[in-house]
Amino acid sequence: MSKLAVSLVCIMVGAGTLWAVQPAEQPAGQPQQRPERGPGGPGGPGGFPGGGGQGRQASVDAGMKAMNRAARALTTQISDATKKDENIRLINEMQRGCAMAKGLPLPEGFLKDAKDDAAKAKIVGEYRADMIKIMRSMIDVEEAIISGKTAEAKAGLDSIEKLRQAAHTRLGVKED
Repeated sequence: MSKLAVSLVCIMVGAGTLWAVQPAEQPAGQPQQRPERGPGGPGGPGGFPGGGGQGRQASVDAGMKAMNRAARALTTQISDATKKDENIRLINEMQRGCAMAKGLPLPEGFLKDAKDDAAKAKIVGEYRADMIKIMRSMIDVEEAIISGKTAEAKAGLDSIEKLRQAAHTRLGVKED
């Protein structure tokens, strides 16, 4: 009887987690196989790297829109302690959108006025630094929500909005 070693693999998919069992070592003479990721496999709906879930292609714009949708909803109810679970869900949606946008290349349209590669690198670096600041602020807001500090959470959300506005101004983002 042959023993097959397996490993448990955790893959974050949208709002859930997908667990898969895969061989820890590939038996000799067999081709390397990658486990399917998400309901549609790699690049498919809910999978990586196609990302975004629900069959949408991952993009900086999609991440930003996800952050904005959740932020608008959160802004209207962040001071309501009875909506703690919903507020945690919304700040997590903002974090997911931020992580998606931060992890993707900045669209070329924002780099078109850069004179050379060094100027492009500077713009990209500033963008990533802004996204990191915003993500840190989102984590602070989440901690405030969890602790029931609604005034602190609201102030943190206001701070995120100011960071967003400053970053959009710096990049020349046209507001819809």
